[in-house]
Amino acid sequence: MERVWTGAIPAGVPVEHDVSHYEANCESLATLLEQSLRAHANACAFVCMGRELSYAELDARSRHLAGWFQMQGLERGARIAVMLPNLLQFPIALVAIVRAGYVAVNVDPHCAALELEHRLADSGAQAIVLLDTSLATLRAVRASTAIRHAVVTSASEMVGARGPALAGENGGMACIGFFAAAAEGAEAGFSPVRLTAGDTAVLQYGCAASGAWKSVTLLHRHLIANLLQWQACCEPAHPWRTEIDQPATVVALPHQNLFGLTMCCLLTMRRGGLGILMPDPSDVPGMIRALRGYRVQAFAGIETIYEALSSEPEFAALDFTQLVPVPASRLALHGCGLESHAGAPEPIDPARLGTWRGEGLEPALQPCVFRMLPSTINRL
Repeated sequence: MERVWTGAIPAGVPVEHDVSHYEANCESLATLLEQSLRAHANACAFVCMGRELSYAELDARSRHLAGWFQMQGLERGARIAVMLPNLLQFPIALVAIVRAGYVAVNVDPHCAALELEHRLADSGAQAIVLLDTSLATLRAVRASTAIRHAVVTSASEMVGARGPALAGENGGMACIGFFAAAAEGAEAGFSPVRLTAGDTAVLQYGCAASGAWKSVTLLHRHLIANLLQWQACCEPAHPWRTEIDQPATVVALPHQNLFGLTMCCLLTMRRGGLGILMPDPSDVPGMIRALRGYRVQAFAGIETIYEALSSEPEFAALDFTQLVPVPASRLALHGCGLESHAGAPEPIDPARLGTWRGEGLEPALQPCVFRMLPSTINRL
């Protein structure tokens, strides 16, 4: 087969990746993430509503939560649903599930009861991490699912507010607060699990063209290959950007979006970057407030997010002077100075995003917004 798409891949990005080295030495996505947690322990991993979460804290809290899951007698490979928006609790829960050998089932926190029932019943999830505002929806469908344990948090629990006061049976399942579960897990301890690249890491749901809900089973090797692909797409710009100490990424896409999960969450951790979490991307003024004081290097999003931001007068005051190539799942930014056509990168309008001089750089390394790169071949 002629790989006609390879001509669109920028110079410096390999056409083919061999993940056998990572399979032999890293074995799993959990190992890859744990390496980053240790290597960048003193750096900030994510920030949300002014609260910073360091890699060291992410490591500790995820270990504690993983220990609590093990306390419940969940067997390796058990499905655990995560029904959270982009809050600090999400990366903690995700890393806990993956490193303990369980399978993360990503669920939209805004989904209706029928959709939630399908996700939980189809996946066979036995536990769930969710907001207190979603608890009533869960109770309505729990009887037709395998859910027996619920870890409940609030949107502001990680920023100092008191979490839900839950204990014992609630609607036929054992409920516990997020911090309380972590505290019990810290006391019990976490037993590391030996995983392989062939183990299942994530069940990702989506809607097929027919309207039917479908799930995709993602193995550890699939996500490792995808991280290598995106890391390779980002690396060519780094030698030229010596002023960037830590890459900062705007996390506006939800984790139920596979692009958001891999590009915004997993890749941020893999690179030791900073993820600026946006719990509600529809709150445009709130997003602008959250971005003040940060120099953003990556902003993966969709058309509606970019258009809404660019229509706000205060958007022009944000600092995008260090912006490097920004992958986007779909772009057509009409009327805001950011245009993309035929998959070709276009320079950012300085009037909108500030100025950055990139003399001497190849066109592929100029600051730009572009469509998703064509698929890079990976040996699996």
